[in-house]
Amino acid sequence: MIRFNLNGEWIEDGNIDPMCTILNYLRTQMAQTDVKEGCAAGDCGACTVMLASLDNGQLSFYTVNACIALMAHLHNRYIFTAQGIAQQSLHPAQQAMIDFHGSQCGFCTPGIVMSLATLYQQRLQQGIDLNIVPSDHDIHAALSGNLCRCTGYQPIVSAARHMGDYPKRDCAEQVQAAAVVEFDPNAGVSWQDERALILGKMRGH
Repeated sequence: MIRFNLNGEWIEDGNIDPMCTILNYLRTQMAQTDVKEGCAAGDCGACTVMLASLDNGQLSFYTVNACIALMAHLHNRYIFTAQGIAQQSLHPAQQAMIDFHGSQCGFCTPGIVMSLATLYQQRLQQGIDLNIVPSDHDIHAALSGNLCRCTGYQPIVSAARHMGDYPKRDCAEQVQAAAVVEFDPNAGVSWQDERALILGKMRGH
């Protein structure tokens, strides 16, 4: 049994192979086709999603490459996709990407949006005033796992600098509304009489 929260909705599934990738499950079982498969090797970032978990009493947000991360890693965690962060209106990362022309062919865009949204959320968690423009170092670090063949990146960097111009969106509110579950580093999931350990730490691309 694997239990996780997808874009605010709890899902429990006893038929998930814990060795199935998050990308494959989201696309084939949950119709989350905004999560793209590019390289299928963790290099291009088209499949980037944002995860949240409560570790030692602290809520943390981070990105993973869904094409190489396994479903066992999602147990008792929260996952956000580009489709899910929109809610009633676009997330600041999405609106900034539109306003600053950060997308051309669009294939890499959902992954880039999730990297920017995670940077935005991490700054919120750190109590940073969103009116303060992120440093180039922080922006480049956030985008280091995303490849774009069209834009030359400058419009994307411009979008990152202006995310604070839009009404605040706090994904932590969705997590808290769904009831936060403390991560158990000794937990495992079972499937077909086999047990898979859950990775306690999986940060970045």
